[in-house]
Amino acid sequence: MAYKDDPTIAFCLVTNENDITHHYGILAIPREKHPALTELYQQRLGNFAKKTGLSENDMRFPWSPGASKMFLNDQEHAFYSTMIDSIRGTGSKALIAAGQMWGDNPLSCLPSITTGDVIDVHEYDVSGQLTTDPRYKPNIVSMIGINQVSGKPLTVSEWNLEMGLEPTVDRFIAPMYVASIAALQGWDALMLYGYCQQPLSEQPHITSVWDTFSDPATMASMPAAAMIFRNGHVSPAKKEYCLALSRDQMFNPNLRPDSCAAARTLMEQSKFTIGIPPTPELDWLKASKPPESAKLIHEPDESFLPSKGSAVVSDTGELRRDWDAGIQTIDTPKTQAAQGAIGDHQYKLSDVSILSQTRHAAIAVSALDDQPIRSSNLLLVTTVARVRKPKRIPGRAGWNQDMSSYAEAVRGEITLRAPAGLKAFRLLGDGSTLPLEDVVYQDGTYRLPLQKKVSLWYLLQKPQTP
Repeated sequence: MAYKDDPTIAFCLVTNENDITHHYGILAIPREKHPALTELYQQRLGNFAKKTGLSENDMRFPWSPGASKMFLNDQEHAFYSTMIDSIRGTGSKALIAAGQMWGDNPLSCLPSITTGDVIDVHEYDVSGQLTTDPRYKPNIVSMIGINQVSGKPLTVSEWNLEMGLEPTVDRFIAPMYVASIAALQGWDALMLYGYCQQPLSEQPHITSVWDTFSDPATMASMPAAAMIFRNGHVSPAKKEYCLALSRDQMFNPNLRPDSCAAARTLMEQSKFTIGIPPTPELDWLKASKPPESAKLIHEPDESFLPSKGSAVVSDTGELRRDWDAGIQTIDTPKTQAAQGAIGDHQYKLSDVSILSQTRHAAIAVSALDDQPIRSSNLLLVTTVARVRKPKRIPGRAGWNQDMSSYAEAVRGEITLRAPAGLKAFRLLGDGSTLPLEDVVYQDGTYRLPLQKKVSLWYLLQKPQTP
């Protein structure tokens, strides 16, 4: 079957982690000693200067703001347009991502990326996502979300918390945290990188730090995260703010997450988008037309959180993060969860109460039958904590000797309000279930003691429910 006819191919990417607007444009200057590239650069620079009336001298250095960034975006757009026309010429109907925002790209790289059907993002980060104070520092969700252009779909074809040679110790919070903010913001697709790095048939006992199929810390909360994002258990934001950039702001390479307090402080409250400004020098660049309901803001360094306090709450009231405590709670009719440094504190949500004796953990209750928790006949309880990966292979950085993991048990108790008659089970690793006899139902509430053994999932269901 030709790729153009294959209904399973949803997206097409022109080039991966490859741009001249930030990373590689510098290769064209004389000191880099690529004379053919330098000659081409100077020739096209001169043509662009004549066409636009911009100063050729202002465009000579790729790192300069303003005219230089306009020129580089124009060159990248021409390349993307040629490639996209060729792909469309085959008859392909897949959504095309031209490139992506990646590796600390500033917002001055965005204009050329709008040539594609979607804005694609790659983002990785390290430990401490829940303890990051958004007034002063970005984390993975603001580094992704700052790239959402008003009126354009946003895809994230690579994201993860594992960065470098060792996995981050608190990566178990990542799926539900990223999924909840993605649902709040209305992002269009999330793709974790990566499931498996090599054919298991060839190397069945070797895994990479990027393999998630064998990592309970990441995969255990994926079902709950899928319900949050794919099934809409977390509501979209009620308000939208659009950072309507001026021409000078758009093409300033210093505008990025760490210099944009507006993006950081709004990302977990309300929908945040970027407004592309009218740019006469780039006749192909479409200016954004935000919806009338969006509030236009113009100062990137404006903070939307008070100077005092340690928590951010979504305008829906469903999401809350306390960065001093390092905790996120999710409280919706169909998913209720607490994660982070939740040990020895009781979290009372609408229908669920969580008490964990394990210091760092993620605990969630998800309705699997599209009913509110209080009336659901099929409930999934997720409990996951820290996981240590096995020893590294000597001389092979980032690779493990086997697929074993050492997982910390989540101890404590969950009480939840749900219909009478549900049976409780512990889900085992081989797909089988083990009935739980110590679950008590009284006055419309179930009390579920968490096992001393490692248990990633529990199930409460009506006996006749498949």
